[in-house]
Amino acid sequence: MASDSQPFMLPVTPAQVQLMAQAAASHQHGGGMLQLLLALAGTLEGVTTHDVEVDPRFHEKNVSQSLIQALIVLAAFSNDREHAVTRMGREIGMSTSTTWRYVRTWVALGLLEQDPDTHRYRVASFWR
Repeated sequence: MASDSQPFMLPVTPAQVQLMAQAAASHQHGGGMLQLLLALAGTLEGVTTHDVEVDPRFHEKNVSQSLIQALIVLAAFSNDREHAVTRMGREIGMSTSTTWRYVRTWVALGLLEQDPDTHRYRVASFWR
C-alpha cells in the first residue's frame, strides 16, 4: 500500500484545468461548485471502477472511494452522451443499484436529467 504522503492523482489536461478554474470562479447557475464537479468528472471520462481500484492510492484512508465512484458515474455523461443506467453500470464496472444511487443523486443536485422520450439520462440542459 502506498504511504499517506503520496496523493491520489488524476491526469488533467491544461484545457481541463482552465475549465475547472473558470467553473470555480463562476457564480452563474447558483455558483461554481456544481460546474467544478462537472469539470472534475470530465477528467475521469472513460475510466472504470476497475481502473481506480487497482491503484493502491484509491484504498488510502484519506481518499473517499464513494466520491471517486460518483465522479466516474458523472464522467460517463461527458460529450453529451445519454445512458440507460443498467448498461452504463456494466460499462463502468459498477453494480446497477450503486449506479442508480449515484445517478439519482446527480439528478437531485441538478447535474443530470432524464430524457422524457427515451428515459435515458444525460447532463441537464441547464449545464449544457
